[in-house]
Amino acid sequence: MFSTGIHISQVAPQLASSGGVRDYLRQWTIKYHNDQQENAPSEVTLGRKTLLPNSLFVRDTADDASAIDEDEENLQEDTELDHDDVSLTTVLLVPGDAFTMNVRGLRRQFALYLGHVGPQAQFLLADGRWYVALRSLYTAHIVHNFATEEEMATIRLHLPTKPVEVAQGEGGGLAFATAFGEVPFDVSSALLARFAFLKEEGEDFKRDHARAVEQIYQNVASETEVRQLPLHQVVRQQLGIGYDVLNDGAKIVLLDKLYDDPRLSFTFSRQRFYLVTMPKRMVRDGEEVTAWARAYQDAAARAASGKDVSQDLQSNPLTRFISKARRIITKSRKIRAPTADGQLGPTLESVLPVGGGIVRRSTGESFDENEKKIVQFLFSTYLLAPFAAAPANKRNTSIGSMILRAIGAYPKYNLNSSIGKLFLQELGCVDPWAVNQDYDAGLPLNWLGLNEPARLANEKQHAAMAQLNIPSGSKQPPFPDTMAHMRKDWGSLEVFCVDSETTRVVDDGISIEPSKEFPNHYWVHTHLAHPSAFIPFDHPLHEKPFLMGGSAYMSHASDPAYPYELTDTLSVRPDGPVLTVSTLLARDGAVKDIRVVPGIVRNVIHINSKMLEQTMGLGEPITQELIVGQNPSTESSYEAQSSRGVDTNGYNTRQMSLISTHLKTFESIQGLLIARWEARKRENPDYLTMQALRTGTPDVSVRRSNPDLNYQRIFRSEHCYGDPRIRVASRKINFDERYDDQKRKYHPIAGCMLMAAESMGAWARRRQIPAVYRHQSFRFGYNLHKLNNLGQHEGYLGVTSGESLFPSPHLMLNMAQMLPITSPLRSMHDLVNLYQTDAYLKAEAAAPTSDSLADLHVDYPRSREALLRYLHGDTGYKGVSLTSRNEQKHWVTVALFRAFHYREAQLPETLDVQVGNPAKIGKETNNIIVTLAAFGLRASLVPSEQGWERLAKFRQFLPVKLQMLDLERSTVVCVAVGPPTDTPRIKDFAYPELRPH
Repeated sequence: MFSTGIHISQVAPQLASSGGVRDYLRQWTIKYHNDQQENAPSEVTLGRKTLLPNSLFVRDTADDASAIDEDEENLQEDTELDHDDVSLTTVLLVPGDAFTMNVRGLRRQFALYLGHVGPQAQFLLADGRWYVALRSLYTAHIVHNFATEEEMATIRLHLPTKPVEVAQGEGGGLAFATAFGEVPFDVSSALLARFAFLKEEGEDFKRDHARAVEQIYQNVASETEVRQLPLHQVVRQQLGIGYDVLNDGAKIVLLDKLYDDPRLSFTFSRQRFYLVTMPKRMVRDGEEVTAWARAYQDAAARAASGKDVSQDLQSNPLTRFISKARRIITKSRKIRAPTADGQLGPTLESVLPVGGGIVRRSTGESFDENEKKIVQFLFSTYLLAPFAAAPANKRNTSIGSMILRAIGAYPKYNLNSSIGKLFLQELGCVDPWAVNQDYDAGLPLNWLGLNEPARLANEKQHAAMAQLNIPSGSKQPPFPDTMAHMRKDWGSLEVFCVDSETTRVVDDGISIEPSKEFPNHYWVHTHLAHPSAFIPFDHPLHEKPFLMGGSAYMSHASDPAYPYELTDTLSVRPDGPVLTVSTLLARDGAVKDIRVVPGIVRNVIHINSKMLEQTMGLGEPITQELIVGQNPSTESSYEAQSSRGVDTNGYNTRQMSLISTHLKTFESIQGLLIARWEARKRENPDYLTMQALRTGTPDVSVRRSNPDLNYQRIFRSEHCYGDPRIRVASRKINFDERYDDQKRKYHPIAGCMLMAAESMGAWARRRQIPAVYRHQSFRFGYNLHKLNNLGQHEGYLGVTSGESLFPSPHLMLNMAQMLPITSPLRSMHDLVNLYQTDAYLKAEAAAPTSDSLADLHVDYPRSREALLRYLHGDTGYKGVSLTSRNEQKHWVTVALFRAFHYREAQLPETLDVQVGNPAKIGKETNNIIVTLAAFGLRASLVPSEQGWERLAKFRQFLPVKLQMLDLERSTVVCVAVGPPTDTPRIKDFAYPELRPH
């Protein structure tokens, strides 16, 4: 349910039934796409629509001869790929960089990035024309400093000085569009000659290495698993030369050639390219399916001319599969129905499980070996990342659309990846609520059972754990303590570990005590788990976390960096080892001293973070809560329980007693943290004061049956009865918060962690310890003065975050340096820094007291050069934090989808969207980025009759009505129903009285 204190009917009476909803969606979708087609700018080409005869199942595929020809055109052996947009990564590009790009209607060619005008990127193309377009993502080799500022300045004289816009039709306003123009040859000739030289370099490389490049896939791919290999390693092994010694033209040609291979994909992480290879068996099976599909299509074409093709069809494995798929889909649609825009709805009320929850049942159908190949082909084409999203996958999607058309279950749908996923869901091969991130074989996780590096790392870690043979429930670390002789006993000092009631891995605790030497000064201690003192640096236990980059947390499961049996022995606990970062603070926040000491804590007190936050008035209250699924009275979180007066096993009562006893201690810590925040402003008067952009990140919890994500699951046909229970809790948002005052309400534990990272950075900086620092820097063309003096509604490109081996400022936190170290059991950056710190402390303890810091010899586990290789990806190529955020957005969208389209919860009639940064506009959003306030979801605006959206400015709010939810893109489609304002319509709500649905 959704409660705000306002009770307004949201769905028209005629939409009360699921059939009414589907009819409405179908009518709206047709009108929306027709309007887009009519009003689309001339340079913008909408995706191809694949129309099927208007029937549920097509019995005679030969009725649509024109569609056969269209698909055959897509199967031509032409490597030219059609991109919807210019592709670049603005984080990687600065004006003066050259690379290759695809431009609609043209072959891939060299381009020089000249900068941005508003949201549009500007380029000089190798054909001598200028080109402007909206940005998107791209992976390519970049030639830095290809042109000087003086050369670019002469080119820019011939480019638009304002964003290029075209009319969207009568009353439709203006839309940003792509555009071309001429640059005089005498102005661009020097740069065009340089482009020609790059091309010559590439041609030379092709002559020398073309055959070796063609053999790369066969030589490096695995038979049954996905592999990720650093490109520089592949080049050295397969071509016999170092990637770094290749000239720019050679690198460009190499990447372009590999980029066009549908068996390959790329990831780019830590300044390095990684080649991702599809399993060879999957490729061979896909080639068989392609042959069957072409034969099936050929038979359909011959049947259209009156020939008898029954024998050919009978011998084709697709014929049996198509019949089976039709039977399964017929069963599926008695359980749940697809919407008009190709999304699978929730379980029909008539077949919901009597006892609630989710029940899986076999469809009664099984797949033979050939049918499994077809399922696998469709899975790899439409769902298996990173291959499904690769531009070279276009050839496979053409075959996939042939198969879907032959099945005939999706008339008048655009047979894109969304419909391919829908088919797999209705076939029972993936769950109806499948999350795309669950099927990313490029992630260093072993849930799918396809990722070879993940499997090998898991196997090594499991083997290492078996050798350790840790007794069940043991708290004793399985390794000797290499710093036992150096540990300080903290005795009865109260150490507070502030986490949720379900936290098992405890990385840190905090404490405070007055200084005995300096009046009105206080030591604020951050006590950290200390695994580096026990586990040898090169132990196989580390291979998995180094590969992952840290622990992975998803809605359905967590994949911890280390097994819980191990972290139970290393977490912060009574009588447990720690490394303590101590900061001596004056009352005004000035830092008097910093100490880093190994120790043992005795008196550990566990505090519930949410209860402490609420008691201290630090966290923003929940203002809106949306629950779909089972009865919300079963909600187990502290906030939901307390709102109903529930206290399971007296946990809340005990926690409130503890918090009451120690409240003054936490208030003292909080006061010092605020003073430290203000002291940073005095120490560095040049700090960021611009207004922050807050759109809200809700708390999301999901309960679904344990998903079987193993790759072999796709070969079982099972339908699910019932749907996940989803809770989305949105908090009050301070939309006018500024960067210089946002930390005043920081939670004590988070504030202590940040201060520990600051202090650790200063301590390591003075000792020149090789370590991984975190920093923020300005984007090209921006500086502190420019950002701080932006107008209220002026767009900008903000700061970019990263890691470095040298101390650098963290702009948003106004810190001179920041060394992450506070999550050593979850984050590998933190653990590496902990090992480096231990090495210094051991050397210092062993050295004569007369030795100066400069004379101290330290044997670091990783030299500065090794750390540089680590940052560039030799020991970890892709994190999972972005995947986790995308999964959260998916579940928020699903909850809104079920509430809005299926009335599983009451929504208010109107909601607020906030207008986003115009410097990051995408053309699909009608020229403005809007985000559904409090839910943090990207929204797409349908033009309103009054044109309210055309009046909206950056940071303003628009009242909107929902129109539909796009589950595939986690996007809300809505229409403005009122003028923009500087503040949201709905501000403050009392925490609602939750009512069971």
